[in-house]
Amino acid sequence: MLIITSTFVFSQSNNEKAVLQTLNEMATALRSNNINALDKLYADDYTSINQRGAIITKTTRLASIKSGHLKYEFFNYENMKVRFYDNTAIVNALIKAKIRGEDAVTVLATLTLTKNGENWQVVAAQATDIVK
Repeated sequence: MLIITSTFVFSQSNNEKAVLQTLNEMATALRSNNINALDKLYADDYTSINQRGAIITKTTRLASIKSGHLKYEFFNYENMKVRFYDNTAIVNALIKAKIRGEDAVTVLATLTLTKNGENWQVVAAQATDIVK
């Protein structure tokens, strides 16, 4: 019984490290507007709902970044909490970001990632303004 429990905890720890690494790569790609990296990090059916209630798909997000319309000056995840359900990870985090031409924001976010082979991909996200 101890061996099974230890293996599960070790495996979960490796998964958590991998998910956090994926989100670190996501933040780096958003800060540098790296379309190629983002294309791999977002699942093909990725959807996001921003704090204004707009629905964003992978296609629209990448097109907006590629055109220069959406250019992040900074983007960071903080206070991340990861939970696992089989090959799915749910992450709650603070996002601190600034888009060129807009005010800096801090929002609460929920991200859903799935394991695709050996890699984790973001399949869904929702950002919500923080109530003050």
